[in-house]
Amino acid sequence: MGKDWKDDAYEAGVNAGKEGGFLDDIVHNNSPNLTERDELWQKGYKYGSEHRDDSGSSELCYITRACVRGVGLRDDCRELTLLRAFRDHLLRTEAGRMAVAEYNSTAPLIVRAIEDSGRANEVWPSLYAQIKKAAALVEDGAFTAAFEHYRAVTGKLKEEFLG
Repeated sequence: MGKDWKDDAYEAGVNAGKEGGFLDDIVHNNSPNLTERDELWQKGYKYGSEHRDDSGSSELCYITRACVRGVGLRDDCRELTLLRAFRDHLLRTEAGRMAVAEYNSTAPLIVRAIEDSGRANEVWPSLYAQIKKAAALVEDGAFTAAFEHYRAVTGKLKEEFLG
């Protein structure tokens, strides 16, 4: 017997739960369950959040690096919390999943290139200004603008540091 849509919904929730953060937990635990698929996703999210591995997976995330190393914020700062919740929101769409997958494969390369450039102390604080703008857009509910801003910033970083 193969997987069906119920298995897929639960598995997607588990994966999102493992990736989420405190704000995500609050949002997902207080959301109304509108459909059976949503309910299964919520159950999966709860399981995933209880089995989350927060052991430094963001070390090669340029968004986290800009906040933490660039300006000395904590890993659970407002900007990162907002952007992580936004990321999890994006994971609900095919285009969002593709963008997150691209980020996960590209971000470590960008981090290493910035670190190896000899300009990291200049780049991280400068990049933080862009991260702060994206977080403000998310906070204002301007999700499309936040996503477009993210894509533009990522494109510039790829061009500058990956050639």
